[in-house]
Amino acid sequence: MKKKMAKTLAVLMCIMTAVAFMPTFAFAADAEDQAEPATEQATEQQLEQPEEPQAEVQAEEQEEAVVEVEPAEDITVTVTVNNQGVLATDKSGKVMAYREVVASDIDEDGVITVDEALVAAHDTYLNGGAAENYDNGGGFASKVWGVATTNSAFFVNGTGLSTGVLVDTISNGDELYVSINKDNTYWADWYTAIYANGGEKIKTLRLATGEIHTIALKGCQGMAWPYDPTKPVQGVEVGIWEDGEFKSLPDGKRYTDEDGLADITFAKAGTYYVTAQGTVSDTVMDWSTYSQLTAECPIMAPVIKVTVYDDGFDTLAEAKADAVKTLSESFDINDYRSNVQLTLLAKVVAGISEINVADTPEKVSEALGKAFKSMSEIKTDAQMTKEENAVAAIGIASISVKAGKKKATVSWAGNEAFDGYQIYYKQSGKSAKYTTTTATSKTIKSLKKKKKVTFKVRGYKAMNGKTIYGQWSAARTVKIK
Repeated sequence: MKKKMAKTLAVLMCIMTAVAFMPTFAFAADAEDQAEPATEQATEQQLEQPEEPQAEVQAEEQEEAVVEVEPAEDITVTVTVNNQGVLATDKSGKVMAYREVVASDIDEDGVITVDEALVAAHDTYLNGGAAENYDNGGGFASKVWGVATTNSAFFVNGTGLSTGVLVDTISNGDELYVSINKDNTYWADWYTAIYANGGEKIKTLRLATGEIHTIALKGCQGMAWPYDPTKPVQGVEVGIWEDGEFKSLPDGKRYTDEDGLADITFAKAGTYYVTAQGTVSDTVMDWSTYSQLTAECPIMAPVIKVTVYDDGFDTLAEAKADAVKTLSESFDINDYRSNVQLTLLAKVVAGISEINVADTPEKVSEALGKAFKSMSEIKTDAQMTKEENAVAAIGIASISVKAGKKKATVSWAGNEAFDGYQIYYKQSGKSAKYTTTTATSKTIKSLKKKKKVTFKVRGYKAMNGKTIYGQWSAARTVKIK
């Protein structure tokens, strides 16, 4: 009986204990049920947004930072060349004064440098082009206009370069002045320009026969710092360029006064290139002793184009005769390519016809101006036609270079649009060189072993008496064995 009673009490104790703890179990179960959705939500977010490895993130940021540069569009600039105090000539003997040049972005880096404009100028106006007559010397030209020199200077819109031909850029419409300097002792040649008296720098001037006009010469040492090209150029002779030489003015020698002023006048109608020659006394640096002294500094040849007309007409017939002469002498047929020369002559004839039917001097002048405007629409030799621009836009897709013992063979896919190909190659530490071929591969010899050499290729085509170059290929660099 006692055993039975004890067993019954044990069962009751177990039941009471279970009932006492039921709320606790229920709360724990509820808490677990409530926590599950949050855990599932966090897991879904982790799956949706996996953590990216740091290296991959950095790589993506670097890719986003890379910006492809579009090649700069061709530009037209004017080029004037001074050769040791005298205006230089082109391949046909004409004066290099404000001559138009179309420059291209050769290395396709988005800008056109002075170096690229110089390449275009040499290619346009000299036999043998830049390959034979120009060397950028790694930034400070060592050959200019066919003259080997370590003393040259370059000015864009009258301001000297701040760094060098490979870095300084040039823009459409700019004026580039190129100087092969004369003073190899003190390097103190004076940059000089011609100004209207009391006015701005001028490039052209129109005078009547017998009219006296005062011009002003200003400049400073090309290597001066601070640079101020507005100082009067005193005591130099003002003259004209003729047949590659400096000559005195037709009415006698004229020299600039203390204010850099001089009078010019011409008795005969025609076109004259007014320039100057001489030296300016200035303080210079003697680089052998690092001391200053006073020396005579040669001036770089300035230039303006002066058109002289005869307006002293007694009759309408005289006005017509002078207009016809002015129109006929205003251009040189050799400035134009053979395919447009007949068109140009036709415009001249049309202009002469309008001049001859004019019934007043005023209408004669109007007809002359109309003829000049019509002639200006024809492109000169330095400008490119639509067809030539199409060829100039074609590039070489890629090149392959195989290095050998002191040599390298360059090959590429040809293009029927070209007559041949120009190869650029540059050994480290040396100036760039160029060579041509009509094949689609060429072996370049006499290269330095163990040296890196960079190559690129572009096509060329002869069109209308002018050589048109295509776009450069991407550069390839190899190490010579």
